[in-house]
Order: sequence, then C-alpha cells, then structure tokens
Amino acid sequence: MVRVLIVLAVIALVLMLWSFFDVLQTARPRVGSKGLWLLGVLLLPMLGPVAWIAYARPRRAKRPPRRGVAPDDDPDFLRGL
Repeated sequence: MVRVLIVLAVIALVLMLWSFFDVLQTARPRVGSKGLWLLGVLLLPMLGPVAWIAYARPRRAKRPPRRGVAPDDDPDFLRGL
C-alpha cells in the first residue's frame, strides 16, 4: 500500500511540475490569467494541473499534413534538366 501511495505522489509531483512549467511558457491562457493558474497549479496538487490541461491550456493549431513534392512537380528540379 505504501508503494502505491509513493507512486501516486510521484505522479502528482511530475504532473504539477510539468503543468507549472507549461503555464510559465504559455503566452496567454484561454481562461484567466497566468498568475492565477500558477497559484492554482501549486496550491491544488491534482485539481490545479488537471484544470489547467482541461480548460486553460492553449490548443495547438492544426497543421495540414506535409506532403512530399515529386520531382516532376518541383519547378527548381525541372529548370535544372
């Protein structure tokens, strides 16, 4: 039982540290201010990081998949022929 508690404590600590540094690196959260999120992440060990990830972490822009260019579609390659 003690091992389970130690593992859960380590997971909570890692999640808290990761979300703390994620808040620091974020330019602008979706909800609230950066300072409040830092306090929330530090003072509420499991609830703060989970709330950060669920509600305030900025979503990443979806990029279109990169497609390779075939040699016959590349104007620079065709110019060199």
